[in-house]
Amino acid sequence: MRAKMSLVSAAFLALVITSPAESANYEGIVTHVAPLNGKVYVALGGGAFDGPASACQGNYGSSMVYSIDPNTPFGRSLVAVALSAKLSGLLVYAMGDGSCAWGNPFPGAMNEGMVGMDLKG
Repeated sequence: MRAKMSLVSAAFLALVITSPAESANYEGIVTHVAPLNGKVYVALGGGAFDGPASACQGNYGSSMVYSIDPNTPFGRSLVAVALSAKLSGLLVYAMGDGSCAWGNPFPGAMNEGMVGMDLKG
């Protein structure tokens, strides 16, 4: 029993150590929607973070860049909301997954996976 508890404790500790940074939630305007290498990248600007700024923000001004996997039904719905927001100019509230990555079309910017977007208006 004691060995099982130690194993569970070690697994929990590993999960805590490897958990992604706090996710970035940003309210702003969709400024760009750009597909690249099988993903769609959405840049938001003209707004602010809901909570602390993301470590993924990088050097892309006060904007935030999110990535979406369009190969899933949920990803396609996020792309549809992002395109609607871009065309309408309405405010959005975007939620990230806390994982930072390079490889998007915006110089100096990292991106965070998008897990949700609310089109305000």
